Amino acid sequence: MIKYYGKWILASLITPIVVAITQSTLGGLIHLFWPGSIMLLALGAEKNSTSQVVYVWGLAIGSNVLLYLVLGVIIHLMKLAINYEKPTT
Repeated sequence: MIKYYGKWILASLITPIVVAITQSTLGGLIHLFWPGSIMLLALGAEKNSTSQVVYVWGLAIGSNVLLYLVLGVIIHLMKLAINYEKPTT
């Protein structure tokens, strides 16, 4: 079970890492794979302190991890419901 949720956490970190390394928006697909990236708009165009940038990036990545975990839990529960066998009486 922990391995299953760990995979969802790793999946949620792939897009932010790629964006940080390449400085690219992935052709507009960033919002599909990293919904929390909308928080980066709070930085605006003006110069921000390092602490503000780290704080906003942390919130954006943290929200993405939580969204992916919720998605993983929903999919896991759906799998359990589909594979559920009624006990025989």
